[in-house]
Amino acid sequence: MRYVYTSFLAVVLGVSTSAQPPVPGPRFEVASVKPSTPNLLAGDCKPPTCSTAFYRTPPGRFIATRMSVEEYVSVAYSMPANRVIGPDWAKTERYDIEATHGLPDSDRPGLLAMLQRLLQERFSLRVHTEQRPMPVFLLKKAREDGKLGPRLVSIANCDVPRTIVPDYVGCSVLGTSGPTTRLGRGDWKRLALSGRLEPSIDRPVIDETGLSGLFELRLDWSDDNPPAADRPSLFTALREQLGLKLEAAERPMDVLVIDTVERPTPN
Repeated sequence: MRYVYTSFLAVVLGVSTSAQPPVPGPRFEVASVKPSTPNLLAGDCKPPTCSTAFYRTPPGRFIATRMSVEEYVSVAYSMPANRVIGPDWAKTERYDIEATHGLPDSDRPGLLAMLQRLLQERFSLRVHTEQRPMPVFLLKKAREDGKLGPRLVSIANCDVPRTIVPDYVGCSVLGTSGPTTRLGRGDWKRLALSGRLEPSIDRPVIDETGLSGLFELRLDWSDDNPPAADRPSLFTALREQLGLKLEAAERPMDVLVIDTVERPTPN
């Protein structure tokens, strides 16, 4: 069984988008869409790195809890939520979806196509993609001499003795041991640290470090304001622990624009 939390939504397989009417395609066998009940745990959760909204995909089912329309669109169309442009209510109102299907577990594109069709039929969703200039952060080396921090270490292969991350972290996997800890070991591009930082700053992050090869890394920070006594802010942690920095900039980015969307039809 797979759990995917919207705060850490990583990359899902892409499905192309353009302005479109509903098209014939795979449909969930049965689907229920309901407004979410009040979240009694909200007081213990500190967005953006902690979220009580999530979806899971046990065999033959799609089950989502407390997700906004924007988050559903983000999943269905493989676009980070911070690049989905739509009405305010689509960001704040939350819905639960339970659906069944007959797809094999490996058919991720088919599942996303079903979710797209459900959104088109039940939410009257219409979308298109375009490029817009957006504020972003550039992930760069912090030092002019290019020296990296003590928690970003070049390694020869994944079998060398570990010095920073525990045994359970696999090769070329960027894992977590909490909302504000990232543990990685393996190929830099596959670790994709830039994408895993986006939920914490709600802005696209573009990797301009120029790094390649195999690395071991550990990043610990605090989202509290002011930061917790034992952990620095994300910006400080990147500089001190990894020798990297986030630099504000503006770049043209692909975005998904919601042309029309309505509150869902009753079950």
